[in-house]
Amino acid sequence: MKKVLITGAAGDVGAHLRRELAGRYRLRLSDRRALRPARGETFARADIARLADALRTRGQGEELVDGMTLEAFTKMLGSVSEGIGPEHAREYFKAFADEPRRRGQLELYRSGDFSELEAYEGKLAALGVPFLALWGEEDPFAPVAGAQRFAREVPGARVQVIPGTGHFVYEDAPQTAAQALAEFLGETMPR
Repeated sequence: MKKVLITGAAGDVGAHLRRELAGRYRLRLSDRRALRPARGETFARADIARLADALRTRGQGEELVDGMTLEAFTKMLGSVSEGIGPEHAREYFKAFADEPRRRGQLELYRSGDFSELEAYEGKLAALGVPFLALWGEEDPFAPVAGAQRFAREVPGARVQVIPGTGHFVYEDAPQTAAQALAEFLGETMPR
């Protein structure tokens, strides 16, 4: 059964979607407000659709990373990836484990001004290297349209959309991702 992430699940639209989709999909719910999940649903208290924006906002980003707990982080990642269990979340959480790392995450997110990337539009092809984009079919952060852009801009680019995966392709489908990468390397970089 496919999973569906509903952000803003505590609102009116979220409640309607939950009723309409219940039983047909495994529902992953997220909201800034507390919510009691129904049977078969999972819930993480976070507005993950706005996570990058929150991290980029002065004051809000500091509040978010300073209040980040391993438990909340694990729930948040688990809401978007079945492949990320507590052991994986602990590894990812190391980026937030102490003050310097938390500030480093803020600096990373705040350096990502996408308008500055416009100057590079259409220039990926000039790199002249083999290109493989493994993309999650259900990625809530980077839609498949991004992969299609690479396919248009880079001659010979291979884009492989992996069904049933989200943003964390390697955790959601490790065997499929590894096989795709191995095949690509074998074809583009023969021994």
